[in-house]
Amino acid sequence: MLKLCSLQQAAVLLISHESVPKKGNKLLVSYHITKQMPCTIKTLYCMLKAEGSICVNVLFQDTKLKKHVLTCGLVLAIPCTDKGDATDAESGVQEEDILFQDEIHKSRLASIKREEESILRERDRYELDKGRLIREMKRIRDEDGSRFNNFQILNNRYALLNLLGKGGFSEVYKAYDLVEHRYVACKLHSLNAQWSEDKKQSYIRHAIREYYIHKTLVHRHIVRLWDIFEIDHNTFCTVLEYCSGKDLDAVLKATLVLPEKEARIIIVQIFQGLVYLNKRAQKIIHYDLKPGNVLFDELGVAKVTDFGLSKIVEDDVGSQGMELTSQGAGTYWYLPPECFELSKIPLISSKVDVWSAGVLFYQMLFGRRPFGHHQTQERILREDTIIKACKVEFPSRPSVSNEAKICRGRYCTSAVSDFGHHEMPPYGENFWLINDDIILFSNVQDLIRRCLTYNQAERPDVLTIAQDPYLTYSKK
Repeated sequence: MLKLCSLQQAAVLLISHESVPKKGNKLLVSYHITKQMPCTIKTLYCMLKAEGSICVNVLFQDTKLKKHVLTCGLVLAIPCTDKGDATDAESGVQEEDILFQDEIHKSRLASIKREEESILRERDRYELDKGRLIREMKRIRDEDGSRFNNFQILNNRYALLNLLGKGGFSEVYKAYDLVEHRYVACKLHSLNAQWSEDKKQSYIRHAIREYYIHKTLVHRHIVRLWDIFEIDHNTFCTVLEYCSGKDLDAVLKATLVLPEKEARIIIVQIFQGLVYLNKRAQKIIHYDLKPGNVLFDELGVAKVTDFGLSKIVEDDVGSQGMELTSQGAGTYWYLPPECFELSKIPLISSKVDVWSAGVLFYQMLFGRRPFGHHQTQERILREDTIIKACKVEFPSRPSVSNEAKICRGRYCTSAVSDFGHHEMPPYGENFWLINDDIILFSNVQDLIRRCLTYNQAERPDVLTIAQDPYLTYSKK
């Protein structure tokens, strides 16, 4: 004799009875919603035997199936005996014990997951420590191989201390200025002895040009350049403001993703430096914004450095921008599509730096560059990765705020509470028109999309994007 039983809290089957419907090696499980689903017997785990029947607990390998079963309620054909209340009581005890054991297993599984997460976090810390040690070992090797590692005093003024880093043709030493009594960074430029005189002179002209651009820049978020002098026929030195903190590249290697609050204050400081460059009589395009060119001082203040590829915008340059005469230079992940045009000489403006800043902000928030993250520069160039970068995609995690800030008039900040959404007639996706005032709502993704606008003509310039409500700290 069979009776129908609906079990909501646990999927318990008695399957040994011959009258339970089977088909081959499948057990047909009926639902009260009049659907049938074949369940492979191999997925069932036998928990105990009772009076010739096998009581089992279904182990769902597919979590969606489990959720479906527990939601719908499982209707099972169960052998019914005539032993009366005693058998019913025993069945109740057995079912209660199974539920109890199930809770124990769930608790243990949760504990194992916590242990696994802890181990993964510890592994990540070890990987970061490993990376730091590898970089420090490389620095020590470079310092041991440097001809300036014997604490020389350069130009009768700068006492070299320790190597900070090494690039392609330069080394940067921490030094002490014996005249001004302050720490400085000495960047030692070494010309390859095998270079032709023309190439040497070209490199020197390039460095002197950078010096004259950089030396005039005085701003809280721009690294100061103090001095330049010749060491010998193949070596000269530029003396820069010393920043005791890490650069942004080292920060992102140590902490792949920054909290939005930290990323925001960094990008705001970068834009303040860019605004300064664009309010000068002769505007300057940095052209090489990347994590390695953003330094931090002992107070955590961000400063833009390395003006080796910067461009001075001459007075006679039109609104379309100036000609890019150094195609191929720069760091491709951070350059906009117009820098990769081959059919004609590209025209560039401060919008190059806007794109680069957008890439930096994206990388700080999501731990990866938006375009060509896993590609080499050669592959980016070969596959036209940036030229094809028509639209920026955002990962679902980590999440960023959808905090809306309001802008009255064109770009002035005011309180969101001044207006309710129901009072705002639509003017555009992120705009409303109220009493002839344009109201702009901005959040993280809106800002990044504006920075990474594909069409240069539609992309805002530095002075425009810097007034985005997300980048302002005006009192609400």
